[in-house]
Amino acid sequence: MNADTNQIIESDEEVYEVEELVGHRHPLNNKNYIEYLIKWKDYADEYNSWENEDNIFSEELIKQYWSRQNCTLEEFRTRAHKKKAKLSGAKYNPSPNSVMLEIERKQKLNDIKASTITAEPPAGLKWSDVDSVNNLFHCGTNTYFAEVTWSKPDTISFVPTRLLRKNCPLKLIYFYEALLDFQK
Repeated sequence: MNADTNQIIESDEEVYEVEELVGHRHPLNNKNYIEYLIKWKDYADEYNSWENEDNIFSEELIKQYWSRQNCTLEEFRTRAHKKKAKLSGAKYNPSPNSVMLEIERKQKLNDIKASTITAEPPAGLKWSDVDSVNNLFHCGTNTYFAEVTWSKPDTISFVPTRLLRKNCPLKLIYFYEALLDFQK
């Protein structure tokens, strides 16, 4: 671990160093925890990822992040920042990072809606050519879409998850397994 504000996370394959924390949220499955959006050192923003607070080992990094926010860590954890805004009559003012995250989410939804969605893989590819599932999105309907990378370079498409469940379920399982975080 770097004594500055960066931290190093090791996996079996590579070592990843945190450049900074750029966002925070309460995860849908456990509102008592906080997830942080990690900007990885030497990686583009598209590789930022959400990590559970238990996976952030640098207290200095967390303190530095919360010093730039409109509320404290404890206020966010207990949702007091929203209560405080209601009592004062002021409108809750989200952090610039959360505004950017919301803009990115809306842009991704617009990309999905604007893309051609078919029940077939891109031209010249088969379902067995799915390389990985990168992300899942709820598109406002009852349909979830997966951002899929194909074996042909630079080929990414949005596919309804029901088609992935039918045609290449293991890729979907690998995506979900990568998100699992078992608590002690």
